[in-house]
Amino acid sequence: MGVTLVAALYDGTFQGRAWLGNRGGELARVIGESIPDVLKQLRQAIDVPERRNAFRKTLLEKHAVFLRSRGIVPEKLSAQQLEQLMLRVRRVTHCYGCKSPLDNAVDLECLSCKWIPCGHCGACGCGYESQL
Repeated sequence: MGVTLVAALYDGTFQGRAWLGNRGGELARVIGESIPDVLKQLRQAIDVPERRNAFRKTLLEKHAVFLRSRGIVPEKLSAQQLEQLMLRVRRVTHCYGCKSPLDNAVDLECLSCKWIPCGHCGACGCGYESQL
């Protein structure tokens, strides 16, 4: 969802922070019993409906800009239609454009090419051939 999570053992305490992208502010700060516990707490802290809806809206906008830049007319999709796509088999990969991690368990999929649009640059498989 464009959120960066960092968990570490610092000064004898397992702690972590979550913040929105490179330019966003801090979203959560937690202390836990282990690294997995800290990550679990961070995910719970940021996994709220408002944040999911904002992420979906932002991703749709970035993806539409990317598609238009490749001469492709983006289809209008509702968040509900995109959520249904998230029920597919889990895939974890990275963006060919900016190398950001992608995971269709948390990221959406493009209906045209079935690739996972990048949450950072909006790239998907629709523009892949033009990159070669």
